[in-house]
Amino acid sequence: MLTKHLITQKLEVFLILKSIKTLIFLTAFFNFATELIFYKMKEFFEAIAWLFEEVLFLPYNVLRELELNNWWLANSINWIFAIVIFSLLVYWTHQLKIFNDKGEENKDPSAHSFL
Repeated sequence: MLTKHLITQKLEVFLILKSIKTLIFLTAFFNFATELIFYKMKEFFEAIAWLFEEVLFLPYNVLRELELNNWWLANSINWIFAIVIFSLLVYWTHQLKIFNDKGEENKDPSAHSFL
């Protein structure tokens, strides 16, 4: 009986040590995987930052440097947008006048479903 009890105790100790080793291994693996994911994600977001700062914002950096020499040329994109919007506004009002002169517009207050 004493030997069976000793064998059972040794087996229990062995299983406990084995489970502790497994827990230590799993903890180390989890820490390694977490650090790996963290560094990979950090590299990913740093790559996005590099793309925007060094490549995609390059035209804006050129315009910012150009502004010190010539304000009108640096704001040429703004002037182009303003001209396009103004010309579209003139075209739209012209089309409204054409439909108003033909009398095709339905001016009934219930002409639209949202009214």
